[in-house]
Amino acid sequence: MISTLVDEVERDAAWRRGEAHGAENAETVAQMAWVVAQFEDPRAVEALVGALGTGAGAIWGLATLGDPAVGATVAAARTREGRGSTDIITDALLALRFLAEGVGRVPLSPSSREQVTAVARERLEPKQPYVSILRRAIDLAVVLDDPGLRAIVAAIAADPAEVEARVENPSKRGVEWVREAAVERLSGVPPLPRWSRRW
Repeated sequence: MISTLVDEVERDAAWRRGEAHGAENAETVAQMAWVVAQFEDPRAVEALVGALGTGAGAIWGLATLGDPAVGATVAAARTREGRGSTDIITDALLALRFLAEGVGRVPLSPSSREQVTAVARERLEPKQPYVSILRRAIDLAVVLDDPGLRAIVAAIAADPAEVEARVENPSKRGVEWVREAAVERLSGVPPLPRWSRRW
């Protein structure tokens, strides 16, 4: 099943790159990712990372694994371009937030936590392509409880210009959406979605 998911992920990636004809098969990848996630097998990390951007199965599967999933998920959160890249990044940041919350079977090592903190910082820096990425980065940053990251989130919460400086082509509504999220996280309102073994 893991090998089959890898094959489907590659077909979908080729379609996204414009190298393959036919219909998008993200739905197939999403359904297979849910099945593979149930195994809770570290050998599935690369396949599940490849399925990020297609649905909750890949996120759930990576989060359940804990530390073994960090490196590849961090790499996905650093995706820069390509069709569907925003969905991949936001899914990766959500999976990393769950990992930072400690939901996985294997706790994060200090070096893994450093990697997660580094990518959260990168995704809080100018200029992110979409406000959704910045918002997921804020959720992750506050969960990590790193003083430097919290200071950045506090600046975002206090000043809409801090949001505008961090997003390409910001809209007034998008800026306020991000700023409100920063205020809520700093006040202790947990981000959504929340973790569930049945999620």
